[in-house]
Amino acid sequence: ALQDKADSAWVFVTTSNENKVGSNGLLEGIDTLPNNMLTYRWKTNYPIDYYLISIAVAKYVDYTIYAHPSALPGDSIMIKNYVYDNPLTLITYKNQIDSNALVLEYFSDIMGLYPFHKEKYGHAMAPFSGGMEHQTMTSIGNLGNFSVNSHELFHQWWGDHVTCKTWSDIMINEGFASYGEYLAYDHFRGHAAAQQKMFDVHDNVLQDSFAMVYFTDTTNVGRIFSKRLTYDKGSAVIHTLRFVMGDSLFFGGLRDFQTNFAYGA
Repeated sequence: ALQDKADSAWVFVTTSNENKVGSNGLLEGIDTLPNNMLTYRWKTNYPIDYYLISIAVAKYVDYTIYAHPSALPGDSIMIKNYVYDNPLTLITYKNQIDSNALVLEYFSDIMGLYPFHKEKYGHAMAPFSGGMEHQTMTSIGNLGNFSVNSHELFHQWWGDHVTCKTWSDIMINEGFASYGEYLAYDHFRGHAAAQQKMFDVHDNVLQDSFAMVYFTDTTNVGRIFSKRLTYDKGSAVIHTLRFVMGDSLFFGGLRDFQTNFAYGA
């Protein structure tokens, strides 16, 4: 069940010494074994849902940066990036990776401090499109997409820290993560760019006059992760709530929601 979070997790992975292993939490150690093998020992001490535990193994380069949110004066949050060990990969993505520190600081200001700040945030590249918000270390195919990076980072609050209780409530995860894209655009790319993003969302949603965020058939994976009904309609509903409530009530309410359901569902 989604509300039955593990209180912590160890992840041990043994692999060739030419690889690195990315996973949840902090790297407790790397053990050297015979025959050019290594064992990576990762440990997270935060509650974690079953679908957010991850392992990524490849010939990675470790590019680690730090965020400095205002709620942690004199301290920082590590952002560990496992990037493919190709000559141009890190060079290509470096500016976008660096911008994640700024977005993490901004999200911490508006949503409350990054919920896993005692461990890390990070990315491990993986051969698929889009991203997956594995707790403390997102798996991602392309680190050069500001929208996807912001979406997966906002998931650490909405989806990971506070998880939907049932798949019928998936808007709690995906609607808010999609709205995180809008917020990041509005803050870093300007209001016109954010507005255009929301217009595109509305254009998609309004193609279905019966579009609803809530549904009951949780066996239908396509419905759960419907771009139009879950992601776009979800973020549009949230934007409407903000308009109705006004910014102070809206953002205050979201911070209270995060506090009340912290590390829960």
